[in-house]
Amino acid sequence: MNVTLYRGIAVGAEDIDTALTNIRIKGLAGDEGDWKRKAPNVQKVTNNTDAFYSNDNLRVDDIYDEADCLGIFACGDEKGAKYYSLNHNATQEKSASIIISFEAKFEDIYVDCRDFLVTAFCSFDRESHDFHEKQLKELIHLFGASVERYFAKSCESDNHEYRTAMANLACFDRNVVKAHYDNDLTIEGRCGTQFQSAFTVKGPIQPDAIVDCKVVNETYNLSLPYISLPDFIKGKFPLVGPQEWREVKKIIREKNPEIK
Repeated sequence: MNVTLYRGIAVGAEDIDTALTNIRIKGLAGDEGDWKRKAPNVQKVTNNTDAFYSNDNLRVDDIYDEADCLGIFACGDEKGAKYYSLNHNATQEKSASIIISFEAKFEDIYVDCRDFLVTAFCSFDRESHDFHEKQLKELIHLFGASVERYFAKSCESDNHEYRTAMANLACFDRNVVKAHYDNDLTIEGRCGTQFQSAFTVKGPIQPDAIVDCKVVNETYNLSLPYISLPDFIKGKFPLVGPQEWREVKKIIREKNPEIK
């Protein structure tokens, strides 16, 4: 099964034509942009999830032991890619925003946990242990019911490395990946990042997998997040459930078109 993903990058205005041409001819290698990360054999990690899960001394390095190719960061929707290209990655020197949409095998993608899930697993009890049940409820809204087993395992340990490993392992669970891909609730993550779904894809992406590659010229207005990482840790949860939130946000958008 293939899924469509969206990557947002920012380049210098003088580099637009070169960047577009390279992507259309060469595809995506994973070395585009300022952020680079090695990706493991995703299918192999997925097939060994239960063995990793049973390892009470699991470390992140165990999961990424055979990370031998560059990973490509992307979102499950164009809105997320616009945030990164128009806001997060944009600088005075890199003021031109490009959105690349491409097809990827579902088996080759995993959740990018850096901006929310890792901190959520590691710091859920920073303020209090009393928020655990509501925190789990919100994790399920964003990542699906299968995230519960990993969060539960993480909560059994005070070891930061183990909690980090469990968060990373959850990212390879196919049910977690699918639920997160389908998520339409805006998350405000670490450093104020905004996205609905974020992934790493095993590179490279071949040219024939590129669906579109375009320059976007617009002002990006930050979205109203359903939940933020600081609020998740502090026990400040949405006053309404996801469906009610969608309805409220629709009304707000109708009255304030500039709000995404």
